[in-house]
Amino acid sequence: MKKITAFILILAVAFTLASCSNLSGCEGIVLGSYIPCFGDVDVRGISTEPLEEDDYGRILYAYRTPFKDIYPFFATAVIIMQKFENDQVYFYEDSFFFIYDYPVNNLSEIDVDSQKINELKVLNDWGEPLDESKMSKRTVTVRPNFSIEKERPELSEHQMTHLEANVRAEIGHDEFDMWFRDYDNESRELYFVNAGEGEYYFVIVSSCEYYSLVKIDDIFDYLGQLSELKRSSGWNYG
Repeated sequence: MKKITAFILILAVAFTLASCSNLSGCEGIVLGSYIPCFGDVDVRGISTEPLEEDDYGRILYAYRTPFKDIYPFFATAVIIMQKFENDQVYFYEDSFFFIYDYPVNNLSEIDVDSQKINELKVLNDWGEPLDESKMSKRTVTVRPNFSIEKERPELSEHQMTHLEANVRAEIGHDEFDMWFRDYDNESRELYFVNAGEGEYYFVIVSSCEYYSLVKIDDIFDYLGQLSELKRSSGWNYG
């Protein structure tokens, strides 16, 4: 087991269209972009710091985002990447992170031996040989305008209108914000919905048709609900 020399990575300089793999340390930003409720923001506002690495190459990151539409402060998560290979991040899809429910001012001072982090390590087989059969993998591109672009099927305007109408009818709100968050390899897509006044939902659609929805009980602790929604919707992990 080894500690990693601390650094804060803030992408604040222009670069040409490139995969994140060409940017030192960008793997943490790529993986953090798959935290379902954080939303995609200008990566110049994101901070990541690798905190620890196990003997098999897993990396424990601190990740902070200025996505304040949901949280009353800059939200901080701890995430574990299983490996990075061929421009893709590998991770345990439903257990790769937890979110702090209070502000964290200094990422480098996070206690990697705290109970919450030790529990996260157990869920991610920290210190054990890599098991690719349990991993999901994703590729993300950072565009020249510093936005994060995820590989996904393109929905037509008609399909998005249909999806929004179904969500509107289900949640009973005319106005809401909805962000694409993730996808599986059978064209299912995961969306995060902010209906305002502390009301949030996850939606899974299949073949661009309305599929299933769940209201989030706790915006800081929702992985159990999300896992159940995925299972009931036939989500294909990997």
